[in-house]
Amino acid sequence: MRKTIGIMAPSSAVEAEGLRAGVAALEARGARVVVHPQTFARRASLAGTPAEKAAALRDLLADPQVEVIWAARGGNGAVQALPHIPNQAGKPLIGYSDATAWLAVMGGVHGPAVTALPQARAQDIDAVFAVLEGGPFVLRGLPFRPGRATGRIVGGNLAVLSALIGTPFAPDFTGAILALEDWREEASRIDRFLAHLANAGALARIAGLAFGDFLLQDTGVMPYGLTLEESIAERTAGLHIPIAVGLPFGHGGRNTPFPIGARAVLEGGVLRSPE
Repeated sequence: MRKTIGIMAPSSAVEAEGLRAGVAALEARGARVVVHPQTFARRASLAGTPAEKAAALRDLLADPQVEVIWAARGGNGAVQALPHIPNQAGKPLIGYSDATAWLAVMGGVHGPAVTALPQARAQDIDAVFAVLEGGPFVLRGLPFRPGRATGRIVGGNLAVLSALIGTPFAPDFTGAILALEDWREEASRIDRFLAHLANAGALARIAGLAFGDFLLQDTGVMPYGLTLEESIAERTAGLHIPIAVGLPFGHGGRNTPFPIGARAVLEGGVLRSPE
């Protein structure tokens, strides 16, 4: 189905050349693309000020021709604009990484940003349009802890989500399936973020936990020593919930889309839409 897609930049600054190939990928699938001028705004390394980002979002929400809002890229800066954006979009927002902050407030689809589309798998791009139409989704990983859970999907990038804890912008974790990914983070920081979720009571409230790609680095003088799996086991000790690892979403070249806020089933290492 032909869609009119509005593009804006909630996070870091965008280069026109990098955006062009992503727009071409959308147009090749029959989409009409509207690029908001704010997309190329620049303030330091960011795509303009928080007020400029919020104004661009409001413009696209108010445009009767625009059906979908797609984040140009990730990076940094979406959290700073949270006090300025509406808490209900009325139109789906697509993005991941730093856009986790806006998805937590507005809902939408966790999927590749526009500048990531040239490197994305064709099946992931096509799946975004299928999810927008209410189609089913399936992400297959590996079971880490057995069980079955049904609940709303919340989450995205672990570092960004952790920064929302204790603010009015944190999602409701009660009975939810929490999906997490991250990259270019120290193993020690990943463990700290998970500990923060546990200490804040978020992990005790969820129904299930799904881990996507985690591309870790260890640049410390002394290696941290704990693997991701060991951190997961320790931070979720005592929680009788299903846990899956290795699901195909995040920064690792696989970014299968799924709707934030929609109900899903987690069982046997698979996150999927309900039957």
